[in-house]
Amino acid sequence: MKFSFYVSILIVFVSCICLMQFAESSSLSAPPARTGAPGEFTCANTCHTGNLNTGPGIINFSLEGKMYRADSVITISVEINDSTKSRFGFQLTALDGNDNKAGEFTIGPKTSISTGLGREYISHQNANGTKSWQFNWTAPNTNVGALTFYLAMNAANNNGTTSGDNIYTKEFIIDPTSPVSLKEFYSEKMEIDIFPNPVQSFFSVSFPNHAPSITSIQLFDLNGKLAQQFEVNQQSTNNKTTEYNLDEKISSGLFILKLEMINGIFVKKILII
Repeated sequence: MKFSFYVSILIVFVSCICLMQFAESSSLSAPPARTGAPGEFTCANTCHTGNLNTGPGIINFSLEGKMYRADSVITISVEINDSTKSRFGFQLTALDGNDNKAGEFTIGPKTSISTGLGREYISHQNANGTKSWQFNWTAPNTNVGALTFYLAMNAANNNGTTSGDNIYTKEFIIDPTSPVSLKEFYSEKMEIDIFPNPVQSFFSVSFPNHAPSITSIQLFDLNGKLAQQFEVNQQSTNNKTTEYNLDEKISSGLFILKLEMINGIFVKKILII
């Protein structure tokens, strides 16, 4: 009986240590497969409680060059701003069109790398008051088409429990064909109309009254070269429909029109005749 009693105590003791280590590891670095990518959960479903994407925070994703070339090394920055919380973390993965791993991450300051589901993840290391991280990503060695980055960020209240935290997720798409194709996933759903298309000497931009203000309008050829920068002023962006004239020197062909707004980017191909 004594032996059995001691064994029971030992099992309980070892179990407690394992649980403590697991809880600690979640704060040191996020467990893999928590970005909300296809087939994954987020920390809002598992290690933290709270509603997803309901907090006041803003998350930012920046990819150097806004495109990728095969086997190139690209600097990525992620940032979270949530003034209601004091401890922060993130996790990011890159997937191709078949939801498979795309490229490889390189550890940067205060980051760590893990694997799961056949994918690679880069995450925070030692969650604290750090709100931004920078690291490198090496693109696939061949052009595999559009890639999606799945980003999850955690803003925690540091109360020692899993409650009261804000979890945010977003998806970002990059394409190898044009340096203007980086866009937030939801931007394609914006009710913005570009007409006429094909375009001859001018085009009009029409958007609903609730749309965010436009800060920049640019025209690129398919090689990513800037063809024309359009002047945008606050008065024109407050109108529902605004007309823009093309430079007479622009030749006919297929171009990409890029509209930058406060909270996203809208891109559309237009044909100039």
